[in-house]
Amino acid sequence: MTWAYLAELTVPGMIHPEDVALLGDDMGGLARVVASDGNWRTVEIQNVRIRVDVSVLIPCPAPDFVYGECVRTVPPRSPREGLVLRIGWHQNFQKPFFLLLVDGKPYKSQFWAHELCRAVP
Repeated sequence: MTWAYLAELTVPGMIHPEDVALLGDDMGGLARVVASDGNWRTVEIQNVRIRVDVSVLIPCPAPDFVYGECVRTVPPRSPREGLVLRIGWHQNFQKPFFLLLVDGKPYKSQFWAHELCRAVP
């Protein structure tokens, strides 16, 4: 498992006690699993590494874009360019969606992978 959706982060004991303070209010979505130690998995999400109980990880395919990657929209979407701020997981469609940072501010719309392409910096 290289990527996983983080579920049930609000349940006590699912985040390693030493890492609870690292978890921001808007932290959630897809995470890259980087290490394993017993029932704990170290995951990287939005450039922060935390340890979570293996039971909160739902395996999923790697997203087309990663956190901080520069992307732009493709037609018919309006032209936008920004950085991947957050990668969510749509439970019904079973695929990732992306939230962007455009002009230094979080953009209100979410995007599917087919609506984006890598931007040349």
